[in-house]
Amino acid sequence: MKRKLTLIETTAIGLGNIIGAGIFVMAGSIIYLAGPAALISFIITGLLAMSIGINSAELASKYPNTEGGVYSFAKLTMGDFMGFLVAVLITASIMIASLALGNVEVIGLVSNFGTVFSYITTAIAVVISRRRGIRGKFSSPLYPWLQILSIILSLLIMLSLGEESLILGVLSIIIGILIHQIHVQINIVEKGKSLKPHGELP
Repeated sequence: MKRKLTLIETTAIGLGNIIGAGIFVMAGSIIYLAGPAALISFIITGLLAMSIGINSAELASKYPNTEGGVYSFAKLTMGDFMGFLVAVLITASIMIASLALGNVEVIGLVSNFGTVFSYITTAIAVVISRRRGIRGKFSSPLYPWLQILSIILSLLIMLSLGEESLILGVLSIIIGILIHQIHVQINIVEKGKSLKPHGELP
């Protein structure tokens, strides 16, 4: 069979991942807590989602042969360590969101931290790939202001998650670093493989 997806099929897959029960439950919780000010949070989230979508589209056009995922873009532009760290945080995000079983407070502690962290690395990956002269079929408009907006909004959301989220997020990063060091020792010392600390260089 031919491995090919059309625009309609990929759009349907993307919408299927985006639209879920969470957008209805979380919206109600935000409106209950923030009142009319919830509109501001929706605008900020919309701007961030738009910028991240555009950044991801540019990176996907530059690296069409990757296995996909924000960890791939981080690995190709910033090296094996950053790619591994993003993957660990995203995995923790999915696990905690699944185990939380609808508990909004628990979901917000670590799962959002890992996701927002990946937003920052995606924006940085666009800047690094541009500076290395890597071009694709699609280029994001308003470069580099769109990427700066992505980073600022991501940091704003990360800070708004609360002290507990930042503490658990930092602990997740430390655990990721320790796991990566073990991974390095296995690959370099035992298997004789070398890692790429700066990503794929042209």
